[in-house]
Amino acid sequence: MPSRLLIALSLGAALIAAEPARGLVAGSPPPWTPSFTTQLRGKDRLFVELAGKTYILVVADEIATGLGDGQDIALTGKLRKLPGGKFGIYRIDGLTLDAIGEALAGRLDGDNIYVVGNLTGGPKARIFSVRAAAPAPSDSQMLQSRLSGIPDDDWDRRLGVVSWCRDQARIAGNADFWSATADSLMGKVVEDLASRAAEHKDMALVTRALDLALNQLRDQGLAARVASPVWIREHGGQAAEAVARRMRGLGYALYKDTWSPRPQALESEYEDRFKAMNWKDAEGFYRLGRWADENAESLPRARERSWRCYQSGNAADPSHVGIARELGIAPRAATGTIVAGVGTAVAPAADLIDSSTGLRVPAPQGWRRGPPSGDGSTWLDPNSETALITVRVLRPPVEGDAQWAVLSSEARGRQGFIETAASQQESNGRRQSNLRYTWTEGEQQRFSALILVVLPDGPAAVLEARGLPIEQTSLDHALDATVAGIGLQGAEARPSP
Repeated sequence: MPSRLLIALSLGAALIAAEPARGLVAGSPPPWTPSFTTQLRGKDRLFVELAGKTYILVVADEIATGLGDGQDIALTGKLRKLPGGKFGIYRIDGLTLDAIGEALAGRLDGDNIYVVGNLTGGPKARIFSVRAAAPAPSDSQMLQSRLSGIPDDDWDRRLGVVSWCRDQARIAGNADFWSATADSLMGKVVEDLASRAAEHKDMALVTRALDLALNQLRDQGLAARVASPVWIREHGGQAAEAVARRMRGLGYALYKDTWSPRPQALESEYEDRFKAMNWKDAEGFYRLGRWADENAESLPRARERSWRCYQSGNAADPSHVGIARELGIAPRAATGTIVAGVGTAVAPAADLIDSSTGLRVPAPQGWRRGPPSGDGSTWLDPNSETALITVRVLRPPVEGDAQWAVLSSEARGRQGFIETAASQQESNGRRQSNLRYTWTEGEQQRFSALILVVLPDGPAAVLEARGLPIEQTSLDHALDATVAGIGLQGAEARPSP
């Protein structure tokens, strides 16, 4: 698609640059003048006059029907170079122009031209004896004339020019030029719509730009660029959610504020996460390997990538039970460590307290601490190898609807996503959004719960629980207790902002 647009733009520029040298003037009128109209073959026909002689004005495509045979005719067409130095007219087969005198001297293949003369011969071989000819406006001149005076934000008229270009592709000789030009103009309309949408935060314009990119141009890459700006997700609402659903339906995923084909997005995410991993973080390598396996249907070379994680994790901690299981080896106890297994408490889980905002999220009682995760925490169920809860802090200002749109969009993009429950509550300014669902990890079904808690005029917490479907009850119980205890640490002692 980009190559076609470049061809159209370069051809248009070349034609405009060449016009003065060839003596063509934009909007050149026909050399003839109207004479009278009369009925011919059941249709009103215009007769024109040139140098005291009258001609029937015909359309090039009508010659194939026999109209004009044995008659003096006038028409507008595009010259086609024939063998032997002769000319014909594009889209008229079996027609040869026989110039009288210098009528066609200096003409080139592809020139638009007005011609008058006499048409003789039959359906398979016709001779058009050209008595006079004059240059007609070039394709680029006609295009500029159509676009002249149309404001940048008059989308309907600009799209009308696109339709006209596509009509020209059906009736003109250089169909490739007109098709590429139509696509180029349509692409510019889409880009201008997206720019105007961003300027005015107008989701209706985004939707229209997506419709044109997908339904008219069939250009998913252009649609992804239209849907990627951050302001769309910050805007939130049903329209923004519809945009996200549409992109996911095309097989795209959002990563680093850019919609990309899902395999490409997953590949970029994997590489970024692997590069950011601490070489001692065995649990981190294990979870990244599991993530790669979860996305095996879309992530290129998923098994190779997960194996890379397990090998790195094993080098960091040969006693890691999960990594050993994935590698098919027995875990080895390391000096000064305890082999973590079912029922083993490595370290008690600590509450998450954010020092900058005072947000406190209590850890589930009896759970153990997982690996650190930036501004958040991971808590592990000591009675399970699969159940865990992650929590992270969102510092103010927090736009709850926009954040929830992004979070739920990411969740719905999981392989085999099936929603089981969704709800929202608000009390005394505290807002809580909940989404529970199942999804597939390789051949296994998993359960997840996603919760966003936004405190009044303050920070927010994002919690995600993951485990097997049979662990849903225990995960829900741990989540309920944790969510209920979310609040500001020592709020009464801190000065008002």
